[in-house]
Amino acid sequence: LKPNEGTTVPGKVSYIGSGTTPSFSTMNVYQTLNGTKTNLGRIVDPSGNFTMSINAKQLNKINTLSFYVTDTLGNTSNTVSRQINVGGLLTFGTVQDTVHFKPTNGSFENKIIPRLDNWQIDVIDSREKGSNWTVQANASNMFLNNDPKYPLKGNLIYRDNSGIDHNLLNNTISVASHTKDIDDTQTKNITDTWTSDSGVLLSMEKGNQGGNYQGKIQWILLDALSNT
Repeated sequence: LKPNEGTTVPGKVSYIGSGTTPSFSTMNVYQTLNGTKTNLGRIVDPSGNFTMSINAKQLNKINTLSFYVTDTLGNTSNTVSRQINVGGLLTFGTVQDTVHFKPTNGSFENKIIPRLDNWQIDVIDSREKGSNWTVQANASNMFLNNDPKYPLKGNLIYRDNSGIDHNLLNNTISVASHTKDIDDTQTKNITDTWTSDSGVLLSMEKGNQGGNYQGKIQWILLDALSNT
């Protein structure tokens, strides 16, 4: 929701018993919003549909809504829960599970290995225009065939736009930031601005055995710009 905007939440009562369908319009709806419980009364229509109206003044930035109904015999339905967010959401979208660096031959010199293909690390921002975000990353050691006895001589780095390298090994570094420049929901792949010689790269030292090395990258999304 936008700030200072109310909303309506629809609900529906269904009867799954084998007896006579009860009268929906005699049922009471109980709503709990951010811990405050309210009996909304008999707001269910004969077909089982109802609508809960929520005023903007009742809402915080993040809100928890739950509700259930009771009939005249004291039977109670299951409780349904919803989250209502004011000011939009900031979240990761598609984050590629497995990423690769280009294969390399020989281990007789130190070298920087570029990424293989296009990586996809999407950020989805439905907040208001002018909102900021930052993505940070850190990386673990890499091991030959996941065997801790054979660590890679080298580590992942982040090379910024000035050509400065930042070590990602057990070190959290900001790797992307953005200020939302449209009113609609915006999706950004943070790797779109990286070149073959910038962004997350593999800094490999000489003397490694041949084979497949594996490790982990942790991506962290912050709802602010970062100076790191």
